[in-house]
Amino acid sequence: MVQGVLCYLAFIVCYIAGVVALVSQLPRQAAIIAGSVFLLVHYFAGLSWVAFHFHHDMIGPVIYALVLSIALMSIFKSADWKACFGNDKFQKCLTSR
Repeated sequence: MVQGVLCYLAFIVCYIAGVVALVSQLPRQAAIIAGSVFLLVHYFAGLSWVAFHFHHDMIGPVIYALVLSIALMSIFKSADWKACFGNDKFQKCLTSR
């Protein structure tokens, strides 16, 4: 944060774009593994931050996992996500994006 918020946001945008590009170019099984690795690494980093700053015992990981699970489920249950799955809808969704 020494360089400012703009540099930080540019780094985050490039990082997310790089991860998305990497996962989308990998074969299916490798993409699932890579996506899981990125998710679990960032989960551990966020959990460590919560434990360090707020000094929670075992309730901190439970609350953090609950909030993260609710956020992920709200993303996965959205109408746009569901629209991509079905008989031929998945291929149409992949080609339209």
